[in-house]
Amino acid sequence: MAGVTFSIVALSSDGGSLGVATATRSLCVGRSVPAIAPGVGAVVTQAWTNRAFRHTALEGMRRGATVTEVLHDLAAMDLAFSSRQVALLSASGAGAAHTGEDTDPWAGAIVEPELVLVGHDLVGPGVLTAMRDRFRDGAGQGLEFATLLVDCLLAGDAAGGNRRGRHSAAVLTAPHTLPDTEWPELDVDLRIDDHPDAIRELAVLLGRWRAEELLSDD
Repeated sequence: MAGVTFSIVALSSDGGSLGVATATRSLCVGRSVPAIAPGVGAVVTQAWTNRAFRHTALEGMRRGATVTEVLHDLAAMDLAFSSRQVALLSASGAGAAHTGEDTDPWAGAIVEPELVLVGHDLVGPGVLTAMRDRFRDGAGQGLEFATLLVDCLLAGDAAGGNRRGRHSAAVLTAPHTLPDTEWPELDVDLRIDDHPDAIRELAVLLGRWRAEELLSDD
């Protein structure tokens, strides 16, 4: 899968949940780019996406490998690593990123404690900076985690996003209290597979889903 993508991988402010949100020009980004294992870690694989990275990265973290060691393992298994972009975050909040020299500019990453942002074919580094700032501000305000992640996509989009538009978006969150199973039971697993304003549609879908969840609990 080749796309023009920006993503956030983060640990919630209470340290209890991992989350990923991503948006791209290509269709069905939620099917190919993100993966989470509760209590283990989260991964994003994009640019010329290698889907096998998701399984390999999470298995490495399960074995106790550091995120830096996992990146080395991914590089060793892939002759086209220079065309890949990867973000990793462990359940403890340690992060790492790789942006291959053959990814389309502007491409880059921000790696901070409990937070990794990656993007390629963006209008500039301000896209990731806007996402980072929104995450830090929203976390300080106690905003609900999945909502905050989608807000970060909206902030990146408002800062220019990627240069060719975005047609799909996804958000996933997993509390560490959930079991680490082959098909993880995520708290949030929502996606827009094809829409000209996919990020805003994802925000609407998340709001509707949360409302239905509240009604079902009554």
